[in-house]
Amino acid sequence: MRTNAQLHNEVRKYFYRNRTLFMRVGTFLMDKQYARKDRVVFESPQTIAMINPATLELLKELEIEVYKSVIGDMYPSESWTILTSNIFDLLRLERVRITFTKPDPFSRYSGPGLIPQKVKSEQFARWLIAQVPASVHISWSHEDAAAFFGSTAIEQRLYQAIQERTSSEMG
Repeated sequence: MRTNAQLHNEVRKYFYRNRTLFMRVGTFLMDKQYARKDRVVFESPQTIAMINPATLELLKELEIEVYKSVIGDMYPSESWTILTSNIFDLLRLERVRITFTKPDPFSRYSGPGLIPQKVKSEQFARWLIAQVPASVHISWSHEDAAAFFGSTAIEQRLYQAIQERTSSEMG
């Protein structure tokens, strides 16, 4: 039995040491009504909690794929804020890589006469960055982020927010 346990632990280390967890989120999560309907996001903390603690120790990277949605309000829902803090409490991450889906050229606005999509996306990204503990390194492709936000200036402001987040913890 001792050999089986040792073999199991070695295989677990080999298999999970270089794995990246993946989560897909959209700007709709900023709207309570729509955020509650996303079962995958709301089940994530429960799913993570069921993973063997020794396996969780090996998972060091989370990739968050962000996509735009044409629904939702401007502010993060309280329930989603609680979920993200639960996820980061459960995982001992070292890195978060944010990736972006290609923007739909026709979705510049949330709806007729409503808040521009660029503004909504930037606010969502600022909020998402703030959810990640300062001890966790955040990275993204500058080109993909600029295309997603529709502006190099927005991407640069957000990347500056990432840099300030880490430097404020050190200072």
